[in-house]
Amino acid sequence: MHARFHFRLLTVALTCCAWSWCAPTDAGAVTVTADTEQQVCVANFADGQPTTDSFFSQLQADAIDRRLAELDQADPGLAAAIRAYDAGDPTAASPGELQQRIGVAGGREGLGQLITTSAADAGVPTDRTATPEVQRFTIAEADNTIAVTAVDPAADVLGELQAVAANGFRLDEIKAALFAERQEAFNAIQTQLHDQLVDCVETLRPRPWLSGPKILITIAMVGAVAVALLAIRNARRPVRHAKR
Repeated sequence: MHARFHFRLLTVALTCCAWSWCAPTDAGAVTVTADTEQQVCVANFADGQPTTDSFFSQLQADAIDRRLAELDQADPGLAAAIRAYDAGDPTAASPGELQQRIGVAGGREGLGQLITTSAADAGVPTDRTATPEVQRFTIAEADNTIAVTAVDPAADVLGELQAVAANGFRLDEIKAALFAERQEAFNAIQTQLHDQLVDCVETLRPRPWLSGPKILITIAMVGAVAVALLAIRNARRPVRHAKR
């Protein structure tokens, strides 16, 4: 009885190890599951949780607020006037008037840089901010994303932002400075996606020991264990002598 139980347990364990679908791990902002039929990794981004897109949108908004505060020191009321225009207030000053006041206050930015914009308009590459609710990665795409986010993805982004800031716009300098302060938070978001994609790719990619002749070796090993357990079970049975 015990030998039979152990044999079944061993068979189940080997089968699960070979064919199971890895259960998704809730990482907060994103949950990745492996679609074994379509051979893709499906990433579901949770509502209300920080994502790459929301990170850069907040960075842009905070940079604008800080820049408007600086301009407001040179021209009191300018920040409120720009925000009124941004909000669509019909009584707001005209774009031409606001642009003139920005220049007099020492700003080189255009009015469009100081109003609400998307993360893509914030000077951040669009491929880093594309975070729809559901995103699918082929194995090749997942491998590329894993490579990009493997070590320190924030370092690359910071370099890009600093390069943009080199053009002399104060707003871009502020964005680069704010990002430098928030690198750890950015990397945390990227790590969630990276780690789960690694697990997903391992699930989708064929295991070497299950391909070609190697699967026959695996089956032979299971068979050998089965024979051994059967022999043990038979050895423990009481010997029945024939009646004479």
